[in-house]
Amino acid sequence: MKKTMALTTLIAVLCGCSTTSSDLNNLSLGMEKQDVIRILGTPQSTAAKGDTEVLRYWLKRAEGGGKDQYIVQIVDGKVAAFGTKADLGTGLLPTGRPAPAATN
Repeated sequence: MKKTMALTTLIAVLCGCSTTSSDLNNLSLGMEKQDVIRILGTPQSTAAKGDTEVLRYWLKRAEGGGKDQYIVQIVDGKVAAFGTKADLGTGLLPTGRPAPAATN
């Protein structure tokens, strides 16, 4: 009986902590990094260069199932940009500056 109760509690906790893409609506520019982690949890990966850090999350879509990669860019300890990888453009560098245009 104790094992069943413990297992049920564990499953409820794990299912209840699921972060979805709609949780990004709770972020705002200028927010502190620790607030982002409190809202979205620990990122799946990070990258940093100079005063800029990029936090990467794979979050469940709020509707339709599946997951998408979301990026939160932190500059000087505060949120400077956030959204899907496509929203921010694939040319976003960890420095927070757009990639130089390709020259032919």
